[in-house]
Amino acid sequence: MGVVLGVDVVMLGEATLTTLGVRPDYAVNVAGARVGYIEVKAPGRGVPSTWGKPNPHERKQWAILQLLPNVLYTDGTQWALYRSGELVGQVARFHGDLRKAADKLQPVDGEFVRVISEFLLWEPEPPRSIRQLVKAVAGLCRVLRGEVLDSLDRERRGEERDKVFSELADDWGRLLFPGLAGEKFADAYAQTVTFALLLARVEGIGFQGSHLADIARLLGKKHSLMGKALSVLTADTVEGRSIVATTLLRVIGAVNWDQISDGSADSYLHLYENFLELYDPELRKESGSYYTPNSIVSFMVRFTDEVLRTRLGKPRGFATEDVTIVDPAALGFPVHVWDPYVADLPPGVTGHATLAGLAAAVNHLTLHVPSTEETRGIVDRTVLDALGPAGHLVNTARGALVEEDALLAALSAGTLGFASLDVLAGEPPSGVSAELAGHDRVLVTPHVAYLSTRSLPMLQRRAAEIMRDLLTTAG
Repeated sequence: MGVVLGVDVVMLGEATLTTLGVRPDYAVNVAGARVGYIEVKAPGRGVPSTWGKPNPHERKQWAILQLLPNVLYTDGTQWALYRSGELVGQVARFHGDLRKAADKLQPVDGEFVRVISEFLLWEPEPPRSIRQLVKAVAGLCRVLRGEVLDSLDRERRGEERDKVFSELADDWGRLLFPGLAGEKFADAYAQTVTFALLLARVEGIGFQGSHLADIARLLGKKHSLMGKALSVLTADTVEGRSIVATTLLRVIGAVNWDQISDGSADSYLHLYENFLELYDPELRKESGSYYTPNSIVSFMVRFTDEVLRTRLGKPRGFATEDVTIVDPAALGFPVHVWDPYVADLPPGVTGHATLAGLAAAVNHLTLHVPSTEETRGIVDRTVLDALGPAGHLVNTARGALVEEDALLAALSAGTLGFASLDVLAGEPPSGVSAELAGHDRVLVTPHVAYLSTRSLPMLQRRAAEIMRDLLTTAG
C-alpha cells in the first residue's frame, strides 16, 4: 500500500523496541515521521467495535490504545481505524477464513483500501480551541505517565541495564521535591514534558525534524528554567524508550497557539483546568485547579499587595523579604460550606447540614449571605461555641447576621479566638457594636474592606464592562 500511495513506510516491530507494559505490536513511520500504531490479534478475536467478550488483557490494552490518535486494529479478517478511541468510518472485512483462504482472501468492499490509506496518510489536525487541544494531548500525557511508571518498575526488577528514570526520580526527591517518588514522580514528569512542549509552540518553535534536545535548547533561550527542565528530563529517557513521545511531538507540533488563544491570560488558566479534567479528574480535585477569571485574580493580587504596602508596613508589597506566599489549595486545606439551597457541590467541597456543624469542622468561618428574616442572627452562641477558642469569624456581608451580644461574650471569655468584621449591627457603632469595635480580639473595618486606590478604579471599570456586555447582548 505504501508503494501505491507513493509513501515510504517503515514498520517497527514490538521486538525492536523496549517493552514497556501494554503496547501495540507495530509502530509505523511514513517519510520518517510517526503516523500511528498497529495492533494485530489472532483470527476471530475481532476489533473493539465488534467484540463479544474481550478478555482482561484486551480490555486493559484497549484502555491505553484508545488514548492514541491513530491506531489500526485487526484480527486479519476485520480491520478498523481508530482515532482517540473513536471508530473512523466502518470496519473493513474480508471474505473467508484467514487460516484457510491464504491468497484467495478478498476484501468485501472498498473499505479496506480506505482504512489503510487513511491510516498511512494521517496528519495531526491543528486544534481550533482549548478544548480540542486538551483532548489531543491529555490522553498522550496519560500514556507517557504510564510508560514512566512501567520503566520504574522494570528498573527496580533489574530488567533494564540503565536505571535512568530511577536515578532521575531519586534526584528530584532529594534535591527538589522531598517525597516525590513512584506515581507522583511519573505524573510530574509527564506533565512537565507535555507543558514544556506546549510552551515551545506558544513561542513559535517548530518541531519539524527536531529532536527533544533541539527543542529544549531553543526553549531555553526564552524560558531558561523550562528549557533546562525539558533537557534534563528527556536526556537518555523517553526518546527510544517511549511509544508515545514521537506522537506527542507531532500532535503538539501542529498547535498554532495564536489561533487558539484570545490573547488574554485566561487562555492559560482555561488550558490547565480543562487539561486536568480529562487527564486526571481526581488530581484536579486534589489540587483545587478550578478556573477563576483573570480579572478577579488580578484584583485579588493587586488588592493584597496594596494592603501589604499601606496597612501592614510592607513598603515593597509581595517583594518584601519577610512576606511569604502560601497557596491553601497546594497545602491541601479542605473547603467546607453550609448552604441549604445548594445540593450539588463542586468536587473537593464538603457540605454540612447545619451552620453549627460547619463551624465545628473549620478554623475560619466566613459569611457570604444577604440580611433577610431567615439569615438575621444565624451566627448565635451555638455556632460560636462550635467554632471554638481557635476559631476565627469573618463577616464582610451584613452586621445583622451575627448576634453581637453572643459574639462579645465569646471573645471576652476566650471561647472564640478572633473576629474580623467589615460590618456591624450598628453603624456608626454604638452600644455592643462599639464594644466590639474596641475589643483587642477584633479587627474592624468600616464596610470598606475592598477599598484601595487600586481597587476602586478596577471596580468602576468592571461595572462599566458588565454594562457594556449587557447592552451588547441585549442589542
